[in-house]
Amino acid sequence: GGEDRLLYQKRSISALNGLNRLDEARAVAEEALRGAPQDVELRTAQALLDLAKPDVARAAKTLEALAKEKPGDAVL
Repeated sequence: GGEDRLLYQKRSISALNGLNRLDEARAVAEEALRGAPQDVELRTAQALLDLAKPDVARAAKTLEALAKEKPGDAVL
């Protein structure tokens, strides 16, 4: 189902990132976010990929929004 697909996409993003296949990881993240736009884990992954691009402005915007939504999250 949808949850299995989302989990697969998250694992794919992680694996592709680990292989330094950042464009592919970014594409999977964008696809996954279309189905789950409020998913904090996906949004965080996208921001980190943006930093690696580097698209610092986009990453900062995403991370700032996440920090407001989850003020106690030490990662953000």
